[in-house]
Amino acid sequence: RKETQYPQGGWPAAPNGAAGGQLLVTQTTYDPNSNRATLVDPLGQTTSFGHDALNRLIGISYSDGTTPNVSYAYDADGNRSSMQDGTGQTTYSYDELDRLLSVTSPGSQTVGYRYDLDGNRRQLIYPDGSSVAYAYDQASRMQTMTDWSKRLTSYAYTPDGLL
Repeated sequence: RKETQYPQGGWPAAPNGAAGGQLLVTQTTYDPNSNRATLVDPLGQTTSFGHDALNRLIGISYSDGTTPNVSYAYDADGNRSSMQDGTGQTTYSYDELDRLLSVTSPGSQTVGYRYDLDGNRRQLIYPDGSSVAYAYDQASRMQTMTDWSKRLTSYAYTPDGLL
């Protein structure tokens, strides 16, 4: 059985569950701007979350002494521009409409994204050159997806627009 407590402000604070007859509690605290500040797991390990003045996540630190901390940076438009973690730095680039164009991993492996004039993602390009292609109807609903192995998945919608 799981249970979540919602104190002032309506944010979940202490989800818990029973394991082997023992009550396990995870406690969460929030800063004055309602950003998650800390999470203490049932083992007493604390994960701390840092935010900037715009309430963007800028860092995550762990009290266990082994998990590498994570930091985030943002560009002038508020898009995440980089992430630094235990594997190195991942960078993100965007077009003039703030759509994600590429993600480059610490190993210099880049995944690319392409869009149509309506802003729908048309293609996802993997570092090895393989790709996933997407096609949309006139209402910008996905009609097909063709994966890197050329397997086609089709989507159909009801007259009410339900998938």
